[in-house]
Formats: sequence, structure tokens, C-alpha cells
Amino acid sequence: MIYLVPFKNFYLLTLVLLISFNLSSQLYAQEESGSTYYRSQIDQLITIDKVAVLPFVDNLEGIYARPLENHLLELLKNDHHWDLTVANTVGPILSPVEIAQDIERARKISESLKPADAFFAAKITKGPNGINLTLSLFLTEDSLLFAQQEVKNSPRFDLDELKDQLSDLLKKIKKQIPYSGRILSRDGNRVTVNLGAKDGVIEKQVIPVVQILKLNRHPKFHFLINTEKEILGKVKLLKIEDSLSFGMILTEREKGAIQPSAKIAGIDFVEYENTDTLAGAANTSNINTRPDKDVSFGENPKEWVPKNPPTFGRAAVGLGLGMYKTSTNLTNGTNYDASNPYYPSVTLEGELWLTNIWAMHLTISQGIISIDNASGSTPSELSQSLSRYEFMFGYYIRMGQGSIWDPWVEILGGYSNYRLFVDDSSPRTFTTMEYSGFRFGLRGQFPISHNPRWSAGAKVFITWRPGLNESPVTSGSSNDNSINEFGIFGGYRMRSDIQVFGGLDFSLYSSSFSGNGTRNPDASSSSQRHTVLNGGVNFFF
Repeated sequence: MIYLVPFKNFYLLTLVLLISFNLSSQLYAQEESGSTYYRSQIDQLITIDKVAVLPFVDNLEGIYARPLENHLLELLKNDHHWDLTVANTVGPILSPVEIAQDIERARKISESLKPADAFFAAKITKGPNGINLTLSLFLTEDSLLFAQQEVKNSPRFDLDELKDQLSDLLKKIKKQIPYSGRILSRDGNRVTVNLGAKDGVIEKQVIPVVQILKLNRHPKFHFLINTEKEILGKVKLLKIEDSLSFGMILTEREKGAIQPSAKIAGIDFVEYENTDTLAGAANTSNINTRPDKDVSFGENPKEWVPKNPPTFGRAAVGLGLGMYKTSTNLTNGTNYDASNPYYPSVTLEGELWLTNIWAMHLTISQGIISIDNASGSTPSELSQSLSRYEFMFGYYIRMGQGSIWDPWVEILGGYSNYRLFVDDSSPRTFTTMEYSGFRFGLRGQFPISHNPRWSAGAKVFITWRPGLNESPVTSGSSNDNSINEFGIFGGYRMRSDIQVFGGLDFSLYSSSFSGNGTRNPDASSSSQRHTVLNGGVNFFF
């Protein structure tokens, strides 16, 4: 009997476990029967549970970067929504702009930071106008910029004040994320939510549960603009703790629609003015009748609408007044010289920003030049038509915060065609000359005043082994050509999208001929020189 009793108890215990397992399996099958699960790749993409922080960048050898980086780490350690992971990255310390511009480098950083779902990068720049602070959040799944906030030209240099500003930037970035919390678990109709008293929720509050269906991101910089959501159901919170809440599902779209990781949105309602009129607060027709109108609105008040910064490109139109001089030297010692002290020209230019660093340029220039023909040749006056076309790609090196108004240098390369048509004469003096080839150059611009509205710049271009097409006759059987161009320019920013500009451009087209051409007599050399004073308007969009 001493050994039999334990043996019977063993069989009894085994029988109970088998029956319990069978019943629980049946109950689970009954509970899951008819349930619908909502799965969205976009919703999963933006689920942020763990975050990392890259080393901060500044232009003061870490004076601001290290303390502010440590401050952000402390803020994230105390944040109950996210878990902080250590950023073990190798390589150069990069700014948010550099990461956003180089997707391959961003992918390598993302891989090195996993299992983090997102990471922060920041840059602090001290300039003559104040402190610029940029805080950016990237997703590791797609390695793209997700949210960004910045402070520009802040006069506050004190470190404690900058820490307060960094805290505000973090709050603003969290508000850019299209949800406030998540469902952590579900048991029947009971759920656990990662929102608590610290987040401002209260007992018996009803919160909506949503699913993110689509992200509308900026086409160039990829940060989030808005989202498309669907409501899965509602939850009533019954027990509130500091960082957690427990509640019951009131409604859901279908049975089992609300599952762990479902998003909570709309815990803070949008409030409008409490009014008894249908006109609402948007009615400003009587704004001039208010007794405080002069103090509040000034003279001739108008509705103010914020301007979005240019992000796609530039269009420009310019007018020029040029000075022209040409010379052709014949092999028999005769020289033909002509000039025009001023001739009109017009230039149209388009620039498309493919990315923040790559751009595409298209330029069309037209001009009309009249010159006096050489003595003894008819007609006495020759008309010339100038045409110039350029198609180039540019690589921007932007300084400062990367704004279009900050200092920049651009490396350019592409194709250029220059043609100067001239009337025929008898005896023939000048010929129509067309130069074409691959053109390379460098240009840059920088502010020249404390207020960055005024700017100045310079440019220089060369054409690699340009070709020459001469008509109706040729000056020689072969030719050796060169094209030299440079200029200076300046501008004044009138608005965030309009700049007036002016400049002085110099160009020289020259050729040396050898061998026998179809001209009689042949020419030994020819040159055309332009000096153009131009001005116009840049339209940024």
C-alpha cells in the first residue's frame, strides 16, 4: 500500500491534465472561431518599441553635443513607451542631413542598431544668428526619415535652456507619430494599454483603437506628413496606474479585430471655441471694427498663411546687356575685327532638385547682335543671332542646416551648345560658328550680411575638347578650340520663394586653324568674346 497510493495518484493526476487540456483546446477553438485579424504592413512598420540614439554632432568640438546627447538619453530612459538600446556604431559621426541624403549609409546604420525599431540623430550649430538645433527620428525597417523638429537661430546659448528646447523637440516628435499608445495584451474582452496617469488618461475614459493603413510622406525628404487610419473599436479604461491602464472592449469592427500592438489614437480631443453662432471663429469679416484692431492687427490687416519652404526646384528668367567683340585672322595677313558695345539677350533657366544633393539644370539663352562689316565688303551691317543651350547635372555641397539659403557649393557637369549665326557677305568676312562639347564647372553662394537675405557667389566653367561646326565654309581642315567662362553674381531674397539676382559673366570662344579649308583664303585663328551684365528673378517652388 505504501507504493500503490502514489502510483494511483499519478494516474489520477495524468487523467485530470488530459481532460483539462482537451477542454481548454475546445474553449480556445470556440473563442477563435469566427474571429478576424487585421494585419497592416504599414502599421507594423511604424510600431516603435525600442529606440537608439546616435552620437550628436555640433560645430564646437562636442561642447553642446555631448551634454545634449546625455540629456536625451535620460529622457528616453524615463519614457515608459520606449525601451532604450545601446547604439554600437562604427564609422564617422553623421548629421541627420547626411544620413537622410545617403540611403545606403542609413541602411548600414539601421542594421547595426537592430533590434531597435527607430533611432534619433541630432545636430547643433552655433552661428552668428544664434543656435540651430535639429532632432530627427529614423525608422530602422526602411532606414528613412520619419519625423523631424528643429529650432532655428535661437538666441539662447545657455546649456540648461538648450536642454529645455531639446525636451520640447522630443515632445513635438512624439506628437508627429500617428498614435499615442498601444494595446499590450488581450484576455477575452479585457485589455492592457501602455497609457497611464502620466499620459493624462483617466478612469472611465473611452479611447479609440485604430489601425494605420497608409503613410503620406514627403516625396523628397520622406518625413511623415499625414496618415490614413481605420477605427477598429473602442476601449473603456477602468483602472489607471502611472504608466499602464486596464480596460474593457466596448465595441470592435469584428470579433477579435483588436489585438496586441493595435494603436491608440485621439486621446487628446481637438477643442474649438464654444460659440452659439454658426459663423464660428473663422468669421473675420468684422475684424476692422474691433476696438483693439490697431494693437492686435495693425493697419490693413490680412489673413496670414504660412509659407512652405521650397523643395522641388527653381525657375529663373533673366535679361542681359552684353558687350561683344570678334576677330578673324586670315593666312594672307588680313584681319577682320568687329564689335558691339551693347546687345540684348534673354535667359531662361530651370532647375529640378532630384534629391537634396542632386539637381538637374536646363538653360536656354538667346541674343541679337549687330556689327559693322569690314570696309569693302557688303552689306555694310551684319546681323548675328546668338543661341545657347545647356543640359547639366549638379551635386550640391550644402553647409549650415542644409537650407537653400545657407552657403553651398555645386559641382556641375553636362552638355553645352553655343551657336552664333552671321549673315553672309561678299567678300566673306565672318562665318557662322557652332561650338559644342561636355562642360564642367563649379559655382558657390554664401550670405554676405547678418541678415541672410543678401548673398554673393562666383562660378567658373570649362568645356572639354569642344568641337566646332563652321558654315557655310570652313577656315581650315582641322581646328583646335577652347572655351573659357567665369562670372560673379549676387542676390536679394524678397520672400521665401522669390529672389532677385544680378551678375557679370565673361566668356571667350577661340579657335586655331590648320590645313586647307573651303574658304579662300583660309583663316589662321578666330575668337569671340562676350561680357554680359545680367539681372532677373529666381522663383523657387
